[in-house]
Amino acid sequence: MTGLADIQNALRDTVLGDDQVQGIVHALVRSAGVPVAERIAVHRRNTLVLTCDALADTFPVVKALVGDGFFRTLGRAFVLEHPPRNATLLFYGQDFPDFIARFKPAQSVPYLADVARLEWAIHESYHAAEETPVDARQLGRLAPEKLAGARFSFHPALNLLHAPWAVDEIRDAHRDGPPSDAVRIGDGPVWLVVRRVNGVVTVDRASRCMWDALVALKNGARLGPVLAEAMARDSEFQASEVLAWLMTAGQVTGLTLEEGSGNG
Repeated sequence: MTGLADIQNALRDTVLGDDQVQGIVHALVRSAGVPVAERIAVHRRNTLVLTCDALADTFPVVKALVGDGFFRTLGRAFVLEHPPRNATLLFYGQDFPDFIARFKPAQSVPYLADVARLEWAIHESYHAAEETPVDARQLGRLAPEKLAGARFSFHPALNLLHAPWAVDEIRDAHRDGPPSDAVRIGDGPVWLVVRRVNGVVTVDRASRCMWDALVALKNGARLGPVLAEAMARDSEFQASEVLAWLMTAGQVTGLTLEEGSGNG
């Protein structure tokens, strides 16, 4: 006896696969005067349209950059290679930026995949779970040696993104339609901090040293060694910049204190 999971998998593979109707599906679908293959084709078209619409909602600037027709082609190719695995499409599209980078017809727009990565980071930040940040006064009261040994936990909405193009400017210029002024796409690279505060997602630029420090801290390194390495790499780097960000950005949700500031 055929199980429900087998039927669901067969229907998915038929709708999002090639044009062949699998035997299980053929046996279940009544023709009602219309050939089964044609009935499935209608469902296939509707499924592809709805799934591509979900991608367009998540990646509106990618769509604006390439136009409706090309985006449909791009989206359809992605859906067929990466069919949805969940009933909800809210978090569908994580692999879309990497797919764009491999999609040969899109390579004439070299910054397209990086714009998609920024849009996905914003999407993730917006829908991330809420957590309460640490009171800035708690950090301010720590003795220097305690602070140097601290490891931080960060808000799940915090995303750190590097791109060789000015993808933040490209996104801002195309959010409300074609840009009125020329966008200097070559004004990169950029190091971006994507975060959500009070329900609003912001995208800010950081210096490379600052960004590298935040990446290291997010990966669990202790503050002291991170600051020491940053200052060794850039004599103009100010440790106070990182400290101020930690206390005011609202992204620190926890910390573990360890004595000393040796290697992280």
